[in-house]
Parts: sequence; C-alpha cells; structure tokens
Amino acid sequence: MGEYALSLRGRDLVGAVLNEIDLRQVDLSGAKLRGSWLFAANLQGASLQGTELQGATLAAANLQGARLNNAKLQGARLESATLQGAQLFDAKLQGARLEKAALQGAALTGAHLQCAFLNNAELQGASLDGAHLQGASLDGAQLQDASLADASLWRAYGTPILAEPPRVWVKNPSPQAPTDEQLVQWEKDALEGVDNGVVKQCITNVFQRLKVLKKGKDVQNDLPDWIVLGTKTSEAEYQKGLADRLTELACQDPFVAQGLIASSRLKAVGSFHLPRVAQQLLDAAEGRSADCDGAKGLNDAEIIGQLRKWAKNKTKQTSQ
Repeated sequence: MGEYALSLRGRDLVGAVLNEIDLRQVDLSGAKLRGSWLFAANLQGASLQGTELQGATLAAANLQGARLNNAKLQGARLESATLQGAQLFDAKLQGARLEKAALQGAALTGAHLQCAFLNNAELQGASLDGAHLQGASLDGAQLQDASLADASLWRAYGTPILAEPPRVWVKNPSPQAPTDEQLVQWEKDALEGVDNGVVKQCITNVFQRLKVLKKGKDVQNDLPDWIVLGTKTSEAEYQKGLADRLTELACQDPFVAQGLIASSRLKAVGSFHLPRVAQQLLDAAEGRSADCDGAKGLNDAEIIGQLRKWAKNKTKQTSQ
C-alpha cells in the first residue's frame, strides 16, 4: 500500500549482514536473502513478497505492516520480532522460531507453520484461517480473538492463552493425520532452499518428532484439548463480543488497525456489527473523533475506502 522508498526487487543478498539497518518502505520482493542477518532491522511497511529468507535471522526486527505473502521463511528466526498487521498469506514458516513475536492483527491465512515455534507469541486478533499448524508449538501463545477456521492442527501442542470464557474461533478444525508420504513431502518442503547445515539439522529434528508421533495411537483424530474449549461459544455470542474487542485492539495501534482491515478480519464481527465498528474507526481516521488513537494513523486510500464501504450500511441498519 503506497509507494516504496527504494526498490531492491530480486537482488541477490544471500548471507548479507544487515543488522539494525533501516529498510522501511523498501521493496525487497523476490530478493534472495537466504541465511542473511537482519537482527533488529527496521523493515516497517516493507515488501518481502516471495522473498527467500530461509534460515535468516530476523529476531527483534520491526516488520510492522510488512508484506510477506508467499515469503520463504523456513527455519528463520523471528523471536521477539514485531509483526503487528503484517501480511503472511501462504508464507512458508516451517520450523521457524516465532517465540514472543508480536503478531496482533496479522494475517497468516494459509501459512505453512508445521513444527514452528509460537511459544508466547502475541496473536490477538490474528487470522490463522486455513493455516497448517501440524506439530507446531503454541505454549503460552496469546490467541484471544484469533481465528483458526479450517486450520490443520494435528499434533499441535502446548497450552495457549484463550481468556475466559474462551475467545478463539476454531470452526471446522482439521485433526487429519498425514500419510507417511505427506510427512516426507512436508519435510522436503521445509528444507527447500535452506543452505545452513545447523538450520537443516534443526528442521530435521523437529520433523522427526512428528514422525515418532505418527506411530502413536488415535492419530486419525487428534486435536489439542484447548480446541474443545474454543468451540463452546456460539457464533452469535462470539460476534457480539468480538466487535468490541477488535475495535479496542485496532484503537491501540495503527498497524494492528490496518492489518485487521486489509485482511478483512474485521468482517468476522458479522454484518450487524461491522457498520458500527467501521464507522468508529473511520470517524477517528478522518478527524471527527478523538476516541481511537490507532485509527488516527490510518491514511492509506485503500484502507479508508474499505472502511467507507463497510460503514455504508450503518444508516440502513439503524432504521431497522
């Protein structure tokens, strides 16, 4: 969204040491950054779509609002990285380290997270719909108001934080165990483009755990215990509370607000609540209200246009 300050599309930067570098709003789409060092780098608003980042170190990096759709991040290190509102549609994150990463309002729809480490990650309001989380570690992950509709969760382990009552939407979670052939293919995909021998061994080790678990009992019907808790809330109840909570989340940070809008996560509040939520954010973005600091930072024409579209039904709804 918006113009980029510099284009480095497709550049060969394999193994580059770019720690603490300022790459805000830089276009790195399709660049080759395998095994690179980007510790504490500022990549806010950057484009890393389809970028090769296998085994890269992005720990403590600022990736707020960045686009990482289809990025190849197998075995990458993103501990304590800030990714609020980032887009990671279909990103390859097998075996990646995302402990304590800030992913509020991020879009991980369809992301490949097999055997990834999401311990203590902040995923409030994030979309993990259709994500592949087989064998992923979610211990202590903040999943309040996240969505995992149609996510694959076979042998995902650890106890995430859901709040009380549980506030995570897990409609149609898949417990389907993989075939032996699928397990082999998953590991092959996870190792694709990984050059570093240590990273390769780490990925192989975590996938070995899945192979051992595959031999256990009841492999055809295996979901984490917390999934049962998360499915107790009715959709109507969930939407009612979600509207207020996502609004509150959006008002805390402009990148979270942008992420919730760009990924259409806000639509999860349902057609009855969406116009009200959109109008509140729009009023703040256009200076008619001082009640939502996060929305004040919204100035992207596409984002504002989406809010106006959703808010259109507010008058019609009020008259009913």
